[in-house]
Amino acid sequence: MRPLHVAGIQTGPGGEDIAQNVARGLGLLEAAAAGERLDLAVFDELFNLRFFPVDRLDRFDQYFETIPGPTTELLAEAARRHSTNIVAGIAERSAAGQYYNSAVVLDRRGQVVGVYRKTHVPLMAAPEDRATYERNYFRPGDDLPIFQLDCATLGVLICYDRHFPEAWRTLALRGAEIVAVPTGARSWNRSWRSGIWEALLRTMAYVNGVFVLGVNRAGIEERTTYTGDSMLVSPVGGQILQRAQEGAIDCVVAGVIDLDDIVRCAETIPFRRDLRPDLYCSG
Repeated sequence: MRPLHVAGIQTGPGGEDIAQNVARGLGLLEAAAAGERLDLAVFDELFNLRFFPVDRLDRFDQYFETIPGPTTELLAEAARRHSTNIVAGIAERSAAGQYYNSAVVLDRRGQVVGVYRKTHVPLMAAPEDRATYERNYFRPGDDLPIFQLDCATLGVLICYDRHFPEAWRTLALRGAEIVAVPTGARSWNRSWRSGIWEALLRTMAYVNGVFVLGVNRAGIEERTTYTGDSMLVSPVGGQILQRAQEGAIDCVVAGVIDLDDIVRCAETIPFRRDLRPDLYCSG
């Protein structure tokens, strides 16, 4: 058995006070780690901010920071204190001055293992209750890296990335055992797309033979409702192992997974062995 203790840190609506947003998330991490071993904690997309990409803004530099930077330093301190690996979504300003929707990965010593930059960046301008203007602010990343932690091989996708099966398959073929999915998904026309959120995470876990920890923002932020429903999914039949309670805002979704289940799944239904890349469209 290869046990891995994981926790999804689902946070409620963010405000303009970045320090307050971070403190709330770290408080939930503190509770998740109290008296328990924790190997991996995953925060939601842009967890330290209000979700500003739903607005069309002339000024937005104040939302971005470098890696390392103020939020990363606080996360690093928490990683050391709780001896856990961390994945957290932030708005990154690169050394070259470019802006990305990113997830920073830190190890138990608080060292930056790497950064994933969202590769699929949406622009949905209308109607207003479903608008997102991410392309106005973020460049797309150009890689689907995996991160070697002391306890597992990790892949990361951010929110909209989850809709692209090719991204999941790439991470799986590169050796990912668990895929973290920091997300900022919301209701459309006052109705949550819970069916497709669940279906995507469960299907991608099953067909790719990976564990999935999807962590979604929750609560009403200005005029937008974020829908939470964070969940931990197994590759064994796409089972949901843990799930946020309906209506929960600030909460932790925690569980213990057995990475040996990945091997057992591959032996039972060898999807990767039976791939036919010679038949698939490459573009």
